Amino acid sequence: AVNGVQHQSIESSSFCNLMEAIKVADVIENLLRTTAVSTKDIAVITPYRQQVVKLRQLLRARGHGAVNVGTVHHFQGQESKICILSTVMTSMDTISSCDYVKAERPIPVLSDYKSFNVALTRAQALCIVVGHPAVLSRHALWRYMMEYCVRHGGYQGTNEADDDDVDVFNATPPSVKFGAISDEPLDDPEWHLFM
Repeated sequence: AVNGVQHQSIESSSFCNLMEAIKVADVIENLLRTTAVSTKDIAVITPYRQQVVKLRQLLRARGHGAVNVGTVHHFQGQESKICILSTVMTSMDTISSCDYVKAERPIPVLSDYKSFNVALTRAQALCIVVGHPAVLSRHALWRYMMEYCVRHGGYQGTNEADDDDVDVFNATPPSVKFGAISDEPLDDPEWHLFM
């Protein structure tokens, strides 16, 4: 979980979240350092073009430019061993004004079932979601997924001291580990989802 800040580009209606992009790059470096995967095994999916640009810049600067980064629509029909989803949004005001049933321009992945499905089903072995838990938990699809992750030991949130909304959905059991990426091997064929 990342409590970053979304920024909207002056030139477009796209959003980016630098803190979230840095966390995604850190997760990728940890995966490359601690597992047998390579950059070709990792894909990063985000709903916003501006976040794609920011992520590509960060990954190139860290020597990981071969990681496939794209929007949800770019990944339709593709798969990758590991997919990291960067959700970007942190503002409840932005989310509330873009309910996909009413809005002309919905927030992809956050409220559209088809985009949500595409984003979460591209991973062959491991799906990692990086996002703002308080914002995500306001949507039924994300809330259900977060509760699933908590029940199965896959939710890894922010440090309680750093989180303004620690009890995100009144389902976090005391056994949840905060702040670390799982050391579980990725060679297990069972599909994993971590937040």
